[in-house]
Amino acid sequence: MKRQLKIGLITLIFVIGVGSGLLHIHQIDRKNTYEKINNSFYQMLIKKQEVLMKEVVNVMVQQIDIQRSRIESELAVIMTNIEKILSEIPLEQDDEINRSELEELTIAIEKPFKMEIILWGREDNQVLYTNAEDMPAILEEQELLNYIQKYSHYVMKYSQDRQRLVAVGITEEMIREHTKEVSIYDIENMSFAKDNTIWVNEVLKYEGGEDYARCIIDPSFPEHVGTLSSTESMDTKGNFPYAKELEDLKQTRESFNTYHYPKQDRGEVELKLSYAKLYEPYNWVVSMGVYIDDIAALVERNSEMLSTGLKKQSELRLISTLALLISSISIGLVIWRYHQKKEQELVREREEMLRQHCELLEEKYERGHTLIHDMKNHMMCLQSLMHTKAESQFIEYLEEMNQDIEKYSYKRITGNEIFDIILNDKLEVMERANITCKVDVEKVDLSFMSVKDRVSLFSNMFDNAIEHISEEAPRKVKCMLYTFNEAWIIIKIVNTCTKSPKVKGKQLLTSKENKVYHGYGMKIMDKIVKNYNGNMKWAYNVSQQEFHLVVMIPIQ
Repeated sequence: MKRQLKIGLITLIFVIGVGSGLLHIHQIDRKNTYEKINNSFYQMLIKKQEVLMKEVVNVMVQQIDIQRSRIESELAVIMTNIEKILSEIPLEQDDEINRSELEELTIAIEKPFKMEIILWGREDNQVLYTNAEDMPAILEEQELLNYIQKYSHYVMKYSQDRQRLVAVGITEEMIREHTKEVSIYDIENMSFAKDNTIWVNEVLKYEGGEDYARCIIDPSFPEHVGTLSSTESMDTKGNFPYAKELEDLKQTRESFNTYHYPKQDRGEVELKLSYAKLYEPYNWVVSMGVYIDDIAALVERNSEMLSTGLKKQSELRLISTLALLISSISIGLVIWRYHQKKEQELVREREEMLRQHCELLEEKYERGHTLIHDMKNHMMCLQSLMHTKAESQFIEYLEEMNQDIEKYSYKRITGNEIFDIILNDKLEVMERANITCKVDVEKVDLSFMSVKDRVSLFSNMFDNAIEHISEEAPRKVKCMLYTFNEAWIIIKIVNTCTKSPKVKGKQLLTSKENKVYHGYGMKIMDKIVKNYNGNMKWAYNVSQQEFHLVVMIPIQ
């Protein structure tokens, strides 16, 4: 009853300890899970923003390219129309009339595009009319032709007498400016979340340094348009965002970047995530940015709901775990108690079998002594029968005595009565099983051990050797009993064994089919040896195919 109460108390303390530990782990786990989910959610939003920015910028770059192609196509049509108009102007007429008609043409073509118109006279190499700024008044014909060659698109016409030359053209810079105006309109009409911005810079020097780029579009900060940037500029945390961006653009034509930058309207400096892509035809860098604190605010808004859900989920999981733990412990205790009871019963049964066997051996030993004690009387009886010449009775009596002698024969081997009894019995068993046994023993005093322990130890050691001996020849057992350093009693039994023993951890497993009633011999021996402060070792010699069992007990 006291033992059961002790086990119950230990179990209760264990459950309380484990429950407290699980509660602590549960709280830590919930916190870690909350942080992991929040971090995953944050990273997911960052990744989503990166993908979104890249898509928007790519769309803008495509839109710029589309606008540029559209302008090129429109210019081709316009130039064809201008060529037709110029063919209808008789340049031989009065210069005033020519200037008037060209002024009308200037007004007409400036609506879609700004172009330059030049009317040149061979007399005095004089420019008679132009809408171009900074055009010299006097130009040689070749100089004029060289000037016209700078246009990306142009048409020109000589008068019939080649005294007049009119040219209409547009430079690449003019096309770029027109494309920029269209792009500004497109960007300004795009819808973005608050503080999400898009801007365009033009790279002036790819080697970087001061004034390496100029802002050409920035709807969020119009005051930045026209300002120059430097790769040596730092943000408030010591980062060089422009230097990193330029290096990325030179290598991959795109760049993801993080840096600290003032917010629109409020001027608060916050961490900003940006994506930039190079549009090489114009050396434009199209960029989009989003402030990371906006993403953090979104995570924070969702964290309370997430925390509540995790708390409920974790509490349910904790309750389920505790219930499962208590149930498992209860079932485990029942199974453990059953196995403990069963093991105790089996050990008692084996000890009882050994006790009965020992009684039978003692009875056999006693009968042998009785036979020897009565040998004088038997000899007298045989002598009398021989003198009376009762031959048949003599032979019958003699055969009966031989049978008793065979039945109760006993060899004194060690001088240790119990060991000799067990050894004689096992020698008989081994002889029937065709097992050769070699005995090498000294006279050792084992009286400090109880008879029960000696019988149990010796019997189990021999049984273990006999039961696990090799099936093929040679079938040998060697038994040794001796003292070591006058301090230890050594009992060693070696048997041939072709198969390596089965081991689980450090414990030998029985090789018998009936696992219930076997496998306790080693446990019983180990228990007996430990009761006398000894130890038991075993080893398997693979090359010799031998199993060695050694017991060492201090002399007491």
